[in-house]
Amino acid sequence: KKDTDGDGLSDYLEIAIYETNPLRKDSDGDGLSDSEEVQKFGTNPLSALSKPQISNKERIKGKRGEREKKEKLIAIIYFDYRSSSLSKRAKETLCDICKSLKGDETLVIKGYADWKGSESFNMRLSKLRAKKVETYLRRLCKKRGKKDVHFKTEWFGYKKLIINRKGPMAPNRRVEIYVLQ
Repeated sequence: KKDTDGDGLSDYLEIAIYETNPLRKDSDGDGLSDSEEVQKFGTNPLSALSKPQISNKERIKGKRGEREKKEKLIAIIYFDYRSSSLSKRAKETLCDICKSLKGDETLVIKGYADWKGSESFNMRLSKLRAKKVETYLRRLCKKRGKKDVHFKTEWFGYKKLIINRKGPMAPNRRVEIYVLQ
């Protein structure tokens, strides 16, 4: 797919999914390319306020004797305040993910919430979000004949905030989708 600005996100993804400028590598002018913000840090490429917390750690999964697998972030789905409903944009993203799968992958789905409300409420909300994404992806994959896709779902409430309590809340209301490689 065409990538006019060469930032690693196709023009289609920049326009339809992330609503960024496909002619500029860094739509919000914060010094990070749109691709870095989305794929590496999981932050909103349109908000200069959503500075990522940079870490050199790679996420690696595996048990003794098993080949270790790395989690590769493939998408982030954002949610409205106190909502677990999938937007039209989110459903399109999930459809794109399903189309790109070979059929034998393991997807790791991680749900999060912002800090407004009690810990138990946000834990339930992050679980609802993660399960909603998993259910939607399962149905899509089954419909497309990709029955060997495996799912692992986790939720964290507000324990792993992207933006601390002094910044905007919206980037924390998310589900991250990883593929194990």
